[in-house]
Amino acid sequence: MAAPGNPAQRLAYEGKVRHFWVADLDNPAAPTVAELTDEYDAFDFSRYVPKDGVSGDPVENFIDSTDITETFDAQQVGSWGEQITFQMYKQYPDDNAFEYWSYGDVGYFVSLWAADGDSPKDGDPCYVRQLEVHQPKPLPHSPNQKQRFTMATTNITEPIYTATVVAGS
Repeated sequence: MAAPGNPAQRLAYEGKVRHFWVADLDNPAAPTVAELTDEYDAFDFSRYVPKDGVSGDPVENFIDSTDITETFDAQQVGSWGEQITFQMYKQYPDDNAFEYWSYGDVGYFVSLWAADGDSPKDGDPCYVRQLEVHQPKPLPHSPNQKQRFTMATTNITEPIYTATVVAGS
């Protein structure tokens, strides 16, 4: 086994990331291959997402815990949250990604590392977030860049960073 901190053990996601939108998951900690590939309830939007197309950082909130007699502003750890923003390509004549979502849609964003670089398989690690989407909006035209649109989201429930795809039906 390689030593801790060995660069050979670090994950290289390029070319192996897949993004799915699923209307509903029976167990968000273990989405099934069937749920992710369902013709009617799932959308693989991976090919619409440029390499810099998913952004957003978790935010941490802090709680003041001092009173007026103290000069140091002590704080305690508070709640946290996360908002994901997607930038995706608009395509002609196939504009499935731009036309797929409507304001207020709720579903699961499953981002997985497909070991074979293709479809989801049993054992693939993934992140699962239940999101509500805002309105997709075209971005201004930019020189030397394909036309994109943006869509902000908000997490409804705590993300699951330790989910795994399972083979179940």
